[in-house]
Amino acid sequence: MTRLHIASSCPMTVQFWLFGLDARTGDLARLGYVRRPAPPTLPQGPKGPGSSVYACGHLRLHSAGLSADLPQGELCFERRTGRFWLGGERIGRERGYALALPLVLHHEARLCRLHAPDWRGAQLRAHVLPAPVRRALPAWRAARRGLEAHLWTPAGRPDVYGAPVLPPVPAP
Repeated sequence: MTRLHIASSCPMTVQFWLFGLDARTGDLARLGYVRRPAPPTLPQGPKGPGSSVYACGHLRLHSAGLSADLPQGELCFERRTGRFWLGGERIGRERGYALALPLVLHHEARLCRLHAPDWRGAQLRAHVLPAPVRRALPAWRAARRGLEAHLWTPAGRPDVYGAPVLPPVPAP
């Protein structure tokens, strides 16, 4: 199994493709992300540092990956390799996903509240998906099963107006 195949078969492959749609459609800005130039420390592409960094709270998104300030240290995910780092030390994918998943699900819940509960499904049906994204869909769908916990009120019912009530992001 090559590195490319490992990285492309993870749920983050689909998520980053969708984050790209969020950036292009303006949804990141609507959700409160602030766009800043990419710092020179991010991986350089053939045309320079690449795209911007979008920051919201303690989460930062870039085409090369994500980073977040957590109580345990800075969590970093490298999109191309599928590697996670915590406080400068490489950590296993399972632990990395466990730390990143609450942040991703919180983003997804806020996006559902902005649009509709099946917004992502509609986006996936409306586009011709690149092969790595198609291959990673089952893993992404499995990871998303936790989203329902972010979409319901503590009383176990949807918000009376149809919009999800968002609990605070759980601590990793």
